[in-house]
Amino acid sequence: MAIVAGLAVLVALQAIADDVEDPLAPRREHPPHGTQFWFEVVESFNAKYEGDTPGHIGRGGGITHHPHVALGDMVHHRIGDEDKQVGIVTGVTWDRLKGSLTVEFRPREDHRIAVGDEVWVDLNPAPQAVEIRGTAAPDQTQSVDKNPSHLGTTRQLSIPFEISATGTPLVTVTCGKRTLRMIVDTAAEANVLTPAATAALGLAAQETSETAAGLGASSVAVSRLRSVALSVPTGTFDLEDLAVLDLSVVQEAGGEGGVDGLLGSPFFRQHDAQIDYATKQLRFTVLRKKTK
Repeated sequence: MAIVAGLAVLVALQAIADDVEDPLAPRREHPPHGTQFWFEVVESFNAKYEGDTPGHIGRGGGITHHPHVALGDMVHHRIGDEDKQVGIVTGVTWDRLKGSLTVEFRPREDHRIAVGDEVWVDLNPAPQAVEIRGTAAPDQTQSVDKNPSHLGTTRQLSIPFEISATGTPLVTVTCGKRTLRMIVDTAAEANVLTPAATAALGLAAQETSETAAGLGASSVAVSRLRSVALSVPTGTFDLEDLAVLDLSVVQEAGGEGGVDGLLGSPFFRQHDAQIDYATKQLRFTVLRKKTK
């Protein structure tokens, strides 16, 4: 009888042990793309050494998945109902046992961040960043016309976006009579149009000596388009200096409709664009040229 009771106790203890997660066991499951990790700024510092820049350090906990935060990822600050990109990750430490992250980031000069502010990073950004290597063909390089006689006032446009199954912001624009689905990726070094979309629009891209990385291959050839006129519900704008390259490895982000292109960091810099996650709107500024 004692032996049977002892076996019952061992079975019960084993069942309990099976339900307890080993804190040292590997955690390889990443959170869904677009998972916001909020943390509090606990330290601000000036340049630590010659050539360094000021920065902030923040900490937060509660992580139950394997984080996937990298140098160069964007830091966001919610102001009212709008999330603004306010910095770039320059250092990150994961305390696995405590389930916490310590994040160091370089702030944007046009936005004030103070100790005690709460900001967030994406725990697992969608892997569609594009790195362009080489020099663009001289006649394809775009510059902003700063002659006041040619420029008019600015106007604000916005595009509603959806969050795909992979956690990627996705916008829909039109070019002529064709609808284009485009990924929004602040980390990408170029605006991109796929070869298929380029051909469907009847556009002729110019070959270059550039290659692109970050698309699941060591490098792929890049062609260039000077500009493409796009329309959104609130108006039209020119997307300039596009790279034409294959985006097959990120087609999953577009769901059944696929992906025709990408709005990268040049778009955000040129148009002072902001992603408003609260209202799911991509807001940006364009120049309204003077009419004669």
